[in-house]
Amino acid sequence: MSPQGIGGDDRCGVYALSKIYGQSSRKPWLLFTCDEEVGGIGAHVFCEDHAKGKLPENLGNLKFLIELDRKGRNDAVYYDCGNDDFEEYITSKGFRTAQGSFSDISLIAPELGVAAVNLSSGYYDAHTLHEHINIEELEAAIGKTADMVAEAAEDTVPRFEYRERPMDWDDWHGCILPRLPRRYMDIYEELLCLYLPEELEAYRRTYGNRALLPLYKENFGALPGARHSEK
Repeated sequence: MSPQGIGGDDRCGVYALSKIYGQSSRKPWLLFTCDEEVGGIGAHVFCEDHAKGKLPENLGNLKFLIELDRKGRNDAVYYDCGNDDFEEYITSKGFRTAQGSFSDISLIAPELGVAAVNLSSGYYDAHTLHEHINIEELEAAIGKTADMVAEAAEDTVPRFEYRERPMDWDDWHGCILPRLPRRYMDIYEELLCLYLPEELEAYRRTYGNRALLPLYKENFGALPGARHSEK
């Protein structure tokens, strides 16, 4: 760890992908993006290029996507992807299903039509002066992911299609709103003073829950309470 902050989010992911690629006999596709923290800017560019046919056609042959950009140990986050068979496959590797708000695969998975998961990569207390990395947990995630990369080259592993997870909605003051993590729901409700529910929902569905934070700050000058951070 470092008192200045070690940048494990997402140096851990960059290190992991590079190591997995180097030790894999069948090389996986790698994607590195910028500005995930402010609404997945790099992921949006990737999706736009894919929609315009600017990317290799054989990306359509991918069997699944793995992102290594989650805090902690053995978490698996699927966001809006609801493929139960894929979740069972990931769980069989020792990961446990967890909840998250937004990450790059929230955009990329539906664009490519393939199931995706964000896995823990051993960092803790991201974006703080107390951030630290558990090297053993990071190496364990690398080993499990490398095994899945090798298995994906075999015919025994199918292509897991992207399936939209059914939304869970709450009735709030006569409006039907999405059920969000509490930290985002508070911001969402305050933004309803300025925006129509359908406007906010269109914005959230396009840019993800995390994009509500800069939208709130733009309108109210500062975020309410403590700093928000979650993947």
